[in-house]
Amino acid sequence: MFPATFTVTLSTARAAGDTVKIKGSRLGSRTTNVTRAGIIQSVPLETELDRQVATEQELRRDVDELQNSIPVDAEGIYADMIVARNAAQTAAGDATTQATNAAASAAAAAESAAAIGAGAGVILFPTAAAAIAASITATRLRIEDEDAQATYVYDPGTSSAATITIANGRKYRNAEKVLTPKMFGAIGDGVADDTAALLALAAEINWRGGSRVEFGDSKTYKVWGTVPANGASLMALSNIKKTRMNFNGSTIAVPINFATNAITLYLMPLTNVEDVHIDHPNFVQTAYNAVDSAKGCQGIYIADASRGIEIHDYTQNGGVSGLSVVRFARNRARDIFMTGDFQNVYYPAVFQRNGDQVDVRYKARGAGRAYFAYNVRQHTAIVDSQQDGPFDDCLLKVYANNTESNAENTLSDIDLRYINVGRATAVNPGGSLIRIAMDQFTATPAPGYIRNIKIVLDVDTGAPGQPAVIATGKTLNNGSSDTVARGHVISNIEISGYINAGAQSTSCMELFTNNGSSTTGDFSGDTVEGITFRNLSQYGATAPFNINAACIDRGLRFENVYVEGAVGLGTLPQKLLDVSDNVTLGAIRSFNEVGTPGIAGYAAYRRLPNGGLEIWGLTTAAASTNTAVAFPVAFTAVPTITCSSTAGGTPSPVNAVSAATSGFSINNPGGSAVVVAWRASGYI
Repeated sequence: MFPATFTVTLSTARAAGDTVKIKGSRLGSRTTNVTRAGIIQSVPLETELDRQVATEQELRRDVDELQNSIPVDAEGIYADMIVARNAAQTAAGDATTQATNAAASAAAAAESAAAIGAGAGVILFPTAAAAIAASITATRLRIEDEDAQATYVYDPGTSSAATITIANGRKYRNAEKVLTPKMFGAIGDGVADDTAALLALAAEINWRGGSRVEFGDSKTYKVWGTVPANGASLMALSNIKKTRMNFNGSTIAVPINFATNAITLYLMPLTNVEDVHIDHPNFVQTAYNAVDSAKGCQGIYIADASRGIEIHDYTQNGGVSGLSVVRFARNRARDIFMTGDFQNVYYPAVFQRNGDQVDVRYKARGAGRAYFAYNVRQHTAIVDSQQDGPFDDCLLKVYANNTESNAENTLSDIDLRYINVGRATAVNPGGSLIRIAMDQFTATPAPGYIRNIKIVLDVDTGAPGQPAVIATGKTLNNGSSDTVARGHVISNIEISGYINAGAQSTSCMELFTNNGSSTTGDFSGDTVEGITFRNLSQYGATAPFNINAACIDRGLRFENVYVEGAVGLGTLPQKLLDVSDNVTLGAIRSFNEVGTPGIAGYAAYRRLPNGGLEIWGLTTAAASTNTAVAFPVAFTAVPTITCSSTAGGTPSPVNAVSAATSGFSINNPGGSAVVVAWRASGYI
């Protein structure tokens, strides 16, 4: 309590009826000493305790000065503070500092009262509504509402979106470095419409040129309770820097039924932004989550020369796109990182002529096209997908545009790790899991360039009728097959990993072929080189592996490759094929993978020093007739053929007859069938 009587002298006269609130201040002092006569005799301890008390008194003085500038309702402050404790101090006891109850500083109280009268100091309000209803002249006010605590400063000329205009017309601008949706009136209960609040929040971030934003814990911000115009944006941010945004488990929910409202909306467009980090964004379309590329929400939509963007733990259910990077002008976004989980989003990650130096790692379920990148460079993508849509799940392409440079018509340095362990069993056979494509953007053709592409597969599913795992394509701008040489260059493509095609009966690989469905176009007049299969296993006896090798100019290499199904290579140009050890391509095997001698039906090959190829195998030749043998690959000219057989230890006089580039026949004049070892050497 205060003393029974005391006097306060005010520096400014107050009108009758004014209330002056006086705050008590705590005076810190040591009341118990540790003396040399006690159990512990220590001059340094005495000195240290004195220093500690002095420090605490200085801190208390600073706190009192702050508190004295704020009107309070309490009579005073009471507290006991432990300064030091030691079990050996039983004689001396605890050294404490006791704040005297109701010891007031009259000078500080007078100063505070004068400051309030002069319009200085900080006035406290429980809510923003209470502040708006007030008529004060203070230079600062503070709102203490949970999740909206903020200090506002008087700023008559402000254009900030975070401005409070009180009853007497004075404007106060939000001075906090950390913004929250509640500061702008958001409720976050999933019922109230928080559109206006999030629009105002975005406007304030733009006005500041960047900020730190903390969403409420596990809130649901419902937006667009009233259907907006097509193309409307929610949190559109442009030309900002150094922004940190944390959703803290909260969700932005869109209740629009896009089935009856065919519009596209933008949740968070970012244009020409720099150094923006977004943690745990979560967007949900609550009334429409069909996989739709034409209507719904675009999630985080990055445009033009944005850079230094990190998005962690991004989740979205429903929508046209999750992460989109697009180009409106001829400048490029770069340095983008994203991890996420997308459900029923048509394009979880799409890069349209924009977005270089990208690292994305995410899961996609129910996507239309899980990863779509064209005319970009330097991507590392780890995509865990289950294709459920009718189109290619991952599309790596060049849109060749005759109005742009060769550098702009390039896709290069893409490292794609693709995981698919449960794809749908009923899909459009026109799609593929991964497609490498050269397409024309305009009616006037132009050359395109695809180079330095690395694909690592983990595909463990297959069913009859499913499309290819990897296919190529070449189309005109109207979508029809392009069969004319355009000067395209495809260089240095490497494919590795694991494929279990299961019961798939359609081709597992369709490269540079033109079957009219999963693969289109004629690449024979373009440049194709450096196609490598390395450390690849493809299981599935009914899933063919087809390459139109005639389109490859140089460098078709197989290294540590196993393909269980039939392999079709077409006509191989001379000196094209390069095979290491440990290679099995259907019935064709490298020289050290020949199987068990005496078992008919396999063929092996190896490189010869002169650049030719030697193919050999075992064939059971029927008695007293000719038995046809087809080469697994075609030679450019009739090869040199030798054959021999041993039956019961006695050589059988077998001969090669009817030799051609595609095969020969074994003549067996003997009266019993024999196993014949044959060899064919030449160029392919």
